[in-house]
Amino acid sequence: MMNREQIKLLAIIAMTVNHTAFALVPKGTMLYEIMLDIGYLTAVTMCYFLVEGYYYTRSKVAYMQRLLIVALISQIPYTLALGLKQLNMLFTLLICFVVLLVMDKVKPKILMITLVCILFCMTYYCDWAFKAVAFTVLFNVTYRQKQSFIIPYSAVFFIQFTLSLYGYMQKNTILWSVVFAFGSAFGIMVSGYLIIKKYNGKCADKHKSIWKWLFYIYYPAHLLLLWLLKI
Repeated sequence: MMNREQIKLLAIIAMTVNHTAFALVPKGTMLYEIMLDIGYLTAVTMCYFLVEGYYYTRSKVAYMQRLLIVALISQIPYTLALGLKQLNMLFTLLICFVVLLVMDKVKPKILMITLVCILFCMTYYCDWAFKAVAFTVLFNVTYRQKQSFIIPYSAVFFIQFTLSLYGYMQKNTILWSVVFAFGSAFGIMVSGYLIIKKYNGKCADKHKSIWKWLFYIYYPAHLLLLWLLKI
């Protein structure tokens, strides 16, 4: 069995592989595609832990402040290292956290749905636009109702596979499009296996504060390092 920090560490490694492909590996190569696909483990895993963190955190305001501060610090290294003209993933997670807040606190259902839809649209300029909010909503509904995560993970896999298949079919044969689309969704299968079968629901026994801040420090630090390697 694995604790929360061990799974997060795997997600961070996968993210680093993905970002390294963006920054340093020639696009269109098989190595680039493989490294890119490995990173798809990360976003869905972080969406799950964001939901869990929402219900465990002592201060939701402090949680949002941490996400916002690190997102702001990371934006310039993110743009320089990856060459992407969009807001980084921590901005996306911040919006997803607000979605959780709305789903939890806003009682009139029509108002809640309206606000979630607005937040959904706000991710247009963010990394993992739209999908991260959809994944977060699926995990949150399941988490609150104490249901199995097999159904939301299956839905997440289907969403990722379908969207990737459509994108790849614009420039590849059907066979290769299916192969590449499955590769892009494979990380979601791995994430589902880790969360459903291997996660013990506990955090690390030792160095809790170090683990907590390690994740926030690593994100901008690894982007800065990739930018330096890139130049």
